[in-house]
Amino acid sequence: MYPWKAMLYYRWKGGTDEAREAIDAMPETGALPNRIARFWLEYLSGRYQAALDSITDFPETFDDQESVNPRAAMQAWCEEAMGNDTNARELREQAARMLQEKIRANPDDFRLHADLGPVLAHLGRRDEALAAARRAVELMPSTTDAEAAIGPGDNLARVLVLLGDFDAAFEEVARRLEVEPGFLTVPWIRLDPRWRKLTEHSAFEPFARRFESSGS
Repeated sequence: MYPWKAMLYYRWKGGTDEAREAIDAMPETGALPNRIARFWLEYLSGRYQAALDSITDFPETFDDQESVNPRAAMQAWCEEAMGNDTNARELREQAARMLQEKIRANPDDFRLHADLGPVLAHLGRRDEALAAARRAVELMPSTTDAEAAIGPGDNLARVLVLLGDFDAAFEEVARRLEVEPGFLTVPWIRLDPRWRKLTEHSAFEPFARRFESSGS
């Protein structure tokens, strides 16, 4: 309950104050979902070292419906945000190797492809990143499972942003907001550092106003 309440605040209001109240009220059971919720709170609050510290003893992956949540990729988000680009790259190379090994064993697991796409995009491996992101969407289209398809769709949009394909990225984000709505909202995009390249683009504010006026 507490993590979901926090996620609603992130996506509805685009801030972390009320989300922190929800997470601070959460029983400290040590359960991984609760600890991931704490990671997201610190990461979205800009407390990157605290976020990094919160997952140092996480397992290599933590599977859910949309993602396998590679620990190394999550650590890389924090290192990058703190300006530690060398550390971030090493962690992403580690994540890529691990995900590719898992794909060889489970080639039809859409979550592995979805998680791999942004990792490869950060590493500058353009063609492989696009192939992974698009394969995830092919394996889990919204017509099969609308909820499970949220992660692959959002990650395809992020890959396009990371690769600098902004026309395609804005088109994909618009589709995510209008045609296949899920967890992605304009307040979330503003809050989540992983979308910074999009929010810093000159076309973002007019784009955002279009959807904010409609409540997306």
